[in-house]
Amino acid sequence: MIYVTWYKEEKKEVNGESFFLTDFIHYAPFDEKIGLHKDINELEKKGILVGEIPQAKIKENKYSALYVNPKTKQFLYEYIDIPKTKEEILQENMREQGKQMFELTMTLIEKGVL
Repeated sequence: MIYVTWYKEEKKEVNGESFFLTDFIHYAPFDEKIGLHKDINELEKKGILVGEIPQAKIKENKYSALYVNPKTKQFLYEYIDIPKTKEEILQENMREQGKQMFELTMTLIEKGVL
């Protein structure tokens, strides 16, 4: 069994169903060594037990956020854009400036200025 809890305030409505952003997943809650040392009743006061969690898809330039519907024990992923780093923004700006310089140079050549 897998134990899952969620943020109560991070809610997403999908087709009239409430899904909450997961905040804790434990893949062996009843293990003697690494388990949570609680019985089912204690665990179910704050979370749910499920048999499996679907695997997230790998999407370029995105990270996944796992949501759960505690009533139905259904999961869904939201794929969120990874913010660009300062270096990536700088590279894009330099590329754009290079294109503009090339276009300007070509225009000047075509007009006989260069």
